Amino acid sequence: ITGIMASTSIKQMEGLQFTGRPFGMVFKDIARRAKWYWSDWTDAWHPKTLSAGVFMFFATFASTVALGELARRKTGGRIGVTEYLLMQCFTGVIHAIIAGQPLLILRPTGPITVFVLQLSSLADKFHMDFYVWLAWVGIFVGIYMTIIVSFDGCRYIHFLTRFLHELYSAFVCTIYIFDGVSGVSDRFHNVVETNPASNFSAALFMFILFLIVVVVAFYLHGTMYRRVLTKTLRKLVTDYALFVAVAIAVGVSYATHTEKFLVVDRIQLPHHFGPTNQNATTAEGGPGPRAWLVPSLSPSPGWLPAAAALAAIPIVFLFYIDQNVSALLPQIPSTKIKKGSYFNFSFLLMGIANVIGPCFGLPFVTASLPHSPQFVTALSNVDSKGTVLSVVENRVSPVFVYAVCGSALLMPSVLEIIPEGVVDGILTFVGLAGLFHDNEFIERVFLLGTAPRDMPQNRAYTQAPVNRMHLYTLIQLLCLACCWVINRSPAGIAFPVFIVLLVPFRLKVLTRIFTEDELEAFDSEHLNIEEGEDVLLLTPGASYGTINH
Repeated sequence: ITGIMASTSIKQMEGLQFTGRPFGMVFKDIARRAKWYWSDWTDAWHPKTLSAGVFMFFATFASTVALGELARRKTGGRIGVTEYLLMQCFTGVIHAIIAGQPLLILRPTGPITVFVLQLSSLADKFHMDFYVWLAWVGIFVGIYMTIIVSFDGCRYIHFLTRFLHELYSAFVCTIYIFDGVSGVSDRFHNVVETNPASNFSAALFMFILFLIVVVVAFYLHGTMYRRVLTKTLRKLVTDYALFVAVAIAVGVSYATHTEKFLVVDRIQLPHHFGPTNQNATTAEGGPGPRAWLVPSLSPSPGWLPAAAALAAIPIVFLFYIDQNVSALLPQIPSTKIKKGSYFNFSFLLMGIANVIGPCFGLPFVTASLPHSPQFVTALSNVDSKGTVLSVVENRVSPVFVYAVCGSALLMPSVLEIIPEGVVDGILTFVGLAGLFHDNEFIERVFLLGTAPRDMPQNRAYTQAPVNRMHLYTLIQLLCLACCWVINRSPAGIAFPVFIVLLVPFRLKVLTRIFTEDELEAFDSEHLNIEEGEDVLLLTPGASYGTINH
């Protein structure tokens, strides 16, 4: 079919074939991974296991706490940090132990939070019990996901070409950047409203901590590409770049004794282990903490299950894109994953988790961008030029990430030393690092103002006429802008439908605007980079320009 030549290599990946049997690829995923299962534990004896685990803990914990706190405020305390961390911890640990691809990072994401907030608003509007409503939606989400995987439905991911992979990845990364930067700007906005000098000083101090995290993390992350220290030390500094940046910022927040003069806002975690909602109506009829398990699924009003069946559809659209793109990007051949690629078993596990979790008042969960590709990158052994040599594929590192996230509920005081400005810096760093990681779309955006003679000639997209390349880039930018407009509008709950509509747009509309050769250049899955050629390097910590690769 014209327009999907670029996805041929994806279609041939393991785990994306049609078996003709119910759950055929699920059983094949299990059988293929079984031979590697013991080595998934023994291969963990490597320094990368700990360094990647520490990096991913900071990368996910900060955003999960931020989203949980947002959900608490917007839902009136129905769901919050406790539920977010519990869902990430339990689902993540189980997935890391039994799944085909344990390196996927699972968590309640930003788009999931949007859905939870919308469900809370609908519960208020139509006088429904929020927890019963959430549970019924989760039941139908699980049913739909199970039906999809029973027919080997993940194989259709090959229709999602690089056009959509990079566009969706850029959209998610810009959300993290927006959240981090807006956290800083909101503090200055509050100063304008309240106007005390101490508030301005506090906002300025948070901004300084924000800059420390972003600048130091990026600088240290690029140590591997500099001719300093020994090779071993360069790897060590690169692996722990974010941890060192956070430690420095936290140290500065205490060493300057600023708390004697102004209020330093630090992250707040629950100091008791229990549901966020402590004012629910108990079985005795009085106020108290809600029961963990939803006591009854008796629908009220009677049309609630039918409404839940409809509400689950856009959520499943999102999960299909989010889960499979997050699974695809860390498993493409260029990542040097050697134990195979797996999609269907993880998709089934997410369907099951999204039935069980909401029945306990927990949010939905799915694989996360950009964390999943970043986790594989953090586990990768690379040479001094940044070329991936191998990946330390194991189950210990993801189990460590989820276990430490869950332990925060038992030891909140340990993590409450982190200032909120540091959290904003972590979100921004994660977003920027993901945005500039092997994303040709972003590369072409930077080339919009570049003279043709200065463009890298080894890239496939520069072999097409420059004006056609810029047109393709501008179309992607327009699609990215539409994602943001829809996401920020009252129709934000429907933005997964727009993401899905980009598939026929790529296959039917772009094929009428661009020739087959041009689409092959712009939408190809692999870059044929020859030894000694110049490569446009857009890697955190490295200088923008060309290097010999």
